[in-house]
Amino acid sequence: NARLYRQAREAVRTRDEFLSTVSHDLRNPLASIKGLAQLLHRRAQRLATAETVSFLESLTRIDAAATRMTTLLDELVEVSGLRIGQPLELARRPVDLVALAFETAGTVRTDGHIVEVAAEDGAVVASGDASRLQRVLTNLIANAVKYSPAGARISVAVGRADGVAVIAVRDEGRGVPSADLPYIFERYRRGSNVEGISGSGVGLTAAKQIVELHGGSIAVESAEGVGSTFTVRLPLADDE
Repeated sequence: NARLYRQAREAVRTRDEFLSTVSHDLRNPLASIKGLAQLLHRRAQRLATAETVSFLESLTRIDAAATRMTTLLDELVEVSGLRIGQPLELARRPVDLVALAFETAGTVRTDGHIVEVAAEDGAVVASGDASRLQRVLTNLIANAVKYSPAGARISVAVGRADGVAVIAVRDEGRGVPSADLPYIFERYRRGSNVEGISGSGVGLTAAKQIVELHGGSIAVESAEGVGSTFTVRLPLADDE
């Protein structure tokens, strides 16, 4: 009935406000962890010996883990904030999506996967927030890595079609069951075939929100046991 519906909506809003607040509160400790790890890494490099190699590797892993946690918190803040009416402001400027794809592919941890970027000659320029568009690409490539067997090939294609910029991330992973496809971009929803693989169920939701705030769209085609292709379409910059 109407009363139960209002109570449920209020409970969801309270949860989102809590998540947003907690995520903000966790940012400072994470920034401290990341900063100290980088400081120790620089100091240890000056004393580089055979004994410090494993120590340096551990500090690098700490730094990377703090970065991943910060990204997840940013996504939680943005997803929860949008749901409770907090607008997300974009720092728009011309963004070369070809350069962004190459840069992002080089920073995602691949665990032996082969990430290939194929692009048109020259730049493909959109008007957008570079850091948030990079987060979309990072999410899509990291997802492809996560759900693909070691050594599998992942392709990132950047180009133009029908007057818009198009980015397609294709993998050879386990794919998404057809029954799950309509819900794949919903918050906290994950495929029913992801047992044993950790994940928050937030990354694709955040990616969809960011893309749509840019006036674009994101879609997925997938077959279980074959792989998935996530396609992002974004408006080109005015002078493109």
